[in-house]
Amino acid sequence: MKPSWKRAVLWALPFVVLSLGIWRVQEARSWQPRVFPLARSTFASSDLAPMPLTWRHDGLWLLARPASLPTATGPKLLPSAVWQDVPNWNGQTVSLFVAARFLSSPAALARHVPVVVRGRDDEVLEAWREGKWRLAREKPVPNRFNLQKPKRPDVMALALSPDGSRFASGSHLYGLFDSQQRARGFSPLGIVLWEAATGRQIARQSAIEGAFTSLAFSDDGNALAGATSDGYLFIFDAKTGQKRRVWRAHRWLASGVAWSPDGKSLVSGANPRSRYGFQWKFGIGEFGGGTMGGRSTSRGDNGEKVVIVTDQNGTTSINGQSDRDLKLWDAHTGKLRHRWQSASGITSLQWSPDGKQIAVGTHGEALLFDAQNWKISRRFPLPKDAVSPASVAFSPDGRTLAVGSTSALTLWRLR
Repeated sequence: MKPSWKRAVLWALPFVVLSLGIWRVQEARSWQPRVFPLARSTFASSDLAPMPLTWRHDGLWLLARPASLPTATGPKLLPSAVWQDVPNWNGQTVSLFVAARFLSSPAALARHVPVVVRGRDDEVLEAWREGKWRLAREKPVPNRFNLQKPKRPDVMALALSPDGSRFASGSHLYGLFDSQQRARGFSPLGIVLWEAATGRQIARQSAIEGAFTSLAFSDDGNALAGATSDGYLFIFDAKTGQKRRVWRAHRWLASGVAWSPDGKSLVSGANPRSRYGFQWKFGIGEFGGGTMGGRSTSRGDNGEKVVIVTDQNGTTSINGQSDRDLKLWDAHTGKLRHRWQSASGITSLQWSPDGKQIAVGTHGEALLFDAQNWKISRRFPLPKDAVSPASVAFSPDGRTLAVGSTSALTLWRLR
């Protein structure tokens, strides 16, 4: 005799309730972050430098010191090796790649192809692609008014085009401080555009007064944006290096810039905690930032006294004030759309693949902004023992946010 439908329902009800309970538990757990401890001495060059991250379709790429890598991989680890496979919140596996870098030297990763560019302690650039490192050296710039020879450039910022064909470096040509050259528009602070495959220098453009602290290519690879330590934003043609647009975006210490996926908007941030390579000039005299505390007095462009103070934590104030702003700009006009002030300073920026959200790293947490209404939709705290600023990277599908710090890599579910 076949059971009635009522008896079948009563028999199946406990299993349905149990399955629903298990699903609810798993769903709740999926919103908890996946935390993977990292050796602090391995993944940070200083407590003020965010760990470079980029999330490609093959996995999540990190940058580390080659001398501090695990012994199983050896000090000559190249980006083609998988360092570790970790589970994501959705049960999928994320491969972690480690690209070797040198101590206290900037490095950058391409978003769509396995290309890495890095600085070296001897102030030489190297681009890695197809299993080979190629050297790149900046061409010397002759002094037009005397026989003073420039020293090698000190590289402060790097960026790779999405396809890895070109990279840009923000550098400081030491030895070129001739006042006549400055009066004619040349500054030893500037950007250089390179061909990644050969290391050939394509073009060089001067900055205004401050060093470039952040560089970013647009998603189509046609434009290059740069932020400087004296608060300016530049937009260059990424193929020719020609300057398209420049405007004053922050009072000083602009620390990051990022393009929207459609190339119509830019987001920039300021950070009073100086990273390696921050240098700026106010009228007379030049001041170098960094983690050392100190006090410097200079003169502004209109002759007023400028007092620059850097405390033991690396927080810099100029005339008693510091800039901690996050700003959204129209990339075509330079018009300000939104502004938000951080409590500690902006350390890293990235737009979501769909352009609807902006991830922001600070010195205590990562934030998720709605790009339309400019409101904070979520906050992501750093591990308790993390003192380094947060680095952020969206997964290609936009469903996961990676947050890096000195002590851990954290994966957060977004939707």
